[in-house]
Amino acid sequence: MGYVGTVQPTAVRDLYGAVQHEGATKGLLITTGGFGPSSYAWANGKPLTLITGTELLHLCQEYSIPARILHPPRARRTRAN
Repeated sequence: MGYVGTVQPTAVRDLYGAVQHEGATKGLLITTGGFGPSSYAWANGKPLTLITGTELLHLCQEYSIPARILHPPRARRTRAN
């Protein structure tokens, strides 16, 4: 199942902290959902790449990898009588 929300900037900051701590040269954060403007702004200029679900599907298609993202069913609302 895919994540449908917007990844918060805290996740991007956490990834950057892990990149720095481990001495990695690059961090890659992939979500089946998306990123908000503040996540992109925070990652700008840092060795981080943010990939959305749509971009992930395009990459899979480019390399002939069959893929799809399934989102969990939405909760049904019931009326109180």
